[in-house]
Amino acid sequence: MARPRVREKILDAAHRLLNQERTAALTTRNIALEAGTTEASVFNNFTDKSGLFRALINERLVVVQQLVKVIEDDAMPIETWLAEVYLSARASYLEVMPLAATLLKKNTDLHRILQFGPLTLNQAVATSLARRGLFSPKGKDSTEQEAGFVAILLGTAMHGAVGEVFDRSASISHAPNDDARRITEMLLALLVKTPR
Repeated sequence: MARPRVREKILDAAHRLLNQERTAALTTRNIALEAGTTEASVFNNFTDKSGLFRALINERLVVVQQLVKVIEDDAMPIETWLAEVYLSARASYLEVMPLAATLLKKNTDLHRILQFGPLTLNQAVATSLARRGLFSPKGKDSTEQEAGFVAILLGTAMHGAVGEVFDRSASISHAPNDDARRITEMLLALLVKTPR
């Protein structure tokens, strides 16, 4: 049975190791040693390494917590909100990708790495768009349009993050704020052309 205090110690230890030594240090053995517990405690609290990483990402990474706040902010004007979702998602991908990459060899649902309650990132953004009433009336076409819209927004954020990590020339531009402005303008133009 998981004990909250031990669980928190393990997450704190994993976060310290991530900040100090990056992903190479994030073995269950190293995390247990850093937490002053056993590897069995790590597995008792998180089932497996992917469960630990999901909790680490969603509960300890500040950029992910900031992304949650942005997604849930229904008061922000749509232009600002789209740009902020793009920038926050891009920053989150920069921190999450190295952790997710360590799980690629395992049978892991990578879409569930970034989790917003029961929703994936794409679902959370689509839900926020639906609350704003941008794709109404509801129906199959509307749902497909929302999904495509979200895929463009988050896909370009991921592409920008990958470009930043691996090859600066792969990024849409070298300035995330410029990317956010261009993506927002493009998406808003699509909204105007999309029958509602």
